[in-house]
Amino acid sequence: TSLPEALGLSGVTLTYKDYITGNSYPVDDYILSVPAQSGCKVVAVELKLTNTGNSAAVLNSSTGSVSIKLIAGDKNVNSYASMLKNDLTTLKNVSLSAGESKDVVVLFQVKESDANSIAGSVMSATSSGASLGSITLN
Repeated sequence: TSLPEALGLSGVTLTYKDYITGNSYPVDDYILSVPAQSGCKVVAVELKLTNTGNSAAVLNSSTGSVSIKLIAGDKNVNSYASMLKNDLTTLKNVSLSAGESKDVVVLFQVKESDANSIAGSVMSATSSGASLGSITLN
């Protein structure tokens, strides 16, 4: 099982794009953004979701037993669900035509002391204890 399948997203692939660390995400949108909690920075892992099927797909995430973590410093940090329309863990009725891609994000609240050394950190996903894969941030 892949991470998209475990989230209930069939017929799509997920590829790593980049990560951003800051006081909020997205950094250029103050109307709808996720602020860092006190003593933390927001780490946003940006991914690309691509519809590999021959027809349009309507995507609705269901995290269920899926756990997405980031190893930051010596700590495992759980993903932080948000109301952002492109949050991978909370997609609702997102339409994606055949071959179309959409940028999505997984957010984490990481202690400021660990936020400066995110490069090389690993984001991993599991479902009921089984690995769904991992991505090294670079």
